[in-house]
Amino acid sequence: MRVWPTEYDRWVALATRPLPAKDVPEHHRWRLVETPAGCVAVRLRGARLLPDEPVYPHHRMLCVPEEDAPRRAN
Repeated sequence: MRVWPTEYDRWVALATRPLPAKDVPEHHRWRLVETPAGCVAVRLRGARLLPDEPVYPHHRMLCVPEEDAPRRAN
């Protein structure tokens, strides 16, 4: 996991390696974009991606929830 700045002045924790878009749910997809100030994380919600395009998943997708943690309804 690595923390990156976003395009809207927040921070997001992403996986260190990209995965194919087909393996990452839409609401967990991010891409790193080069800017003059450095890399910025950009959310890809709603973007039509090819199945093999690399995306960085949000860390919540990779974390195993604790058994006693409350579950959220999607």
